[in-house]
Formats: sequence, structure tokens, C-alpha cells
Amino acid sequence: MKSRSNRGASRQALRALIAIGMLVLSGCQAKQEAPANSAPAAGAAAVGSTQPITLTWNQQSNCVQYSQGTITIHVGDKIRFNSSVSQIVTLHVAAAAFGAGDTLITIPSQGSFTTGAAVTAGSYNANSTPPMCSPGGGVGPVIVVEETK
Repeated sequence: MKSRSNRGASRQALRALIAIGMLVLSGCQAKQEAPANSAPAAGAAAVGSTQPITLTWNQQSNCVQYSQGTITIHVGDKIRFNSSVSQIVTLHVAAAAFGAGDTLITIPSQGSFTTGAAVTAGSYNANSTPPMCSPGGGVGPVIVVEETK
């Protein structure tokens, strides 16, 4: 009789040890925490942010004015074009800037459009229809895409 009760106690002890071992192992998984200094510096745009450009109509010159003639963004950032122009504005941008799907950007009349994420660093001239208010006409804005730091 004594051997049966010892076996039962041994099994219970073994089960308890296995259960404790499983709890210990599940609690020992590595925790990943963000570094304390992961916030962007003051005044710096966060990677993946969206930068605005405002479009207005210049009735005297009969052309589109952009709030910025040149805008600098980083790979992964987007641009939101906000238009108060009473007609559709079309921009032609090199495929390297935002990818093959965003070479023709159509900004609706008195509406807005957000590009896809910038993919390749470089300086890109956008051709505008109707033309941008500039001596050369039709060229603008210049989009500068920098590498992500």
C-alpha cells in the first residue's frame, strides 16, 4: 500500500514541477521596450509624416501659386496638396519620387490629395497643369527627397 501512495505523491510532485516550469518559461520571454530617446527632436518632422502644400489661383497671372516652390521631405514621408483652385490641378512627377503608381497626381477642384510615401532620395521637378506661377511656367514645385536619418 505504501508504494502506491508514494507513486501518487511522486506523480503529483512531478506535475507541479512541470506546471511551475511552464509558468517560469512563459514569464521569461524577452520584453521589447522603445528606447527612452526615440522621440523626434523638436521641430523635426517624424519619419512617415505628411507635409502640406497649399495651391491657390493667381488671377492676374492666370497660373497656380504653390505655398512652397521647393519642399524637402524624407524617404517614407508624404505630401498633402490642399487646393483652393476652382479647377483640377495635375502634376507629373518622376516615378522614382513616390513610385510608379504616383507619377500623375490629380488634385481635385477645391480639394486635396495625399501622395504615397516617398521612395527614392533625389530632387524632382513636378510639371503642373495649369502652369505654376514662375518665369518658366508649368514647372513646380520642386520636391526634394532626402534619405531617412
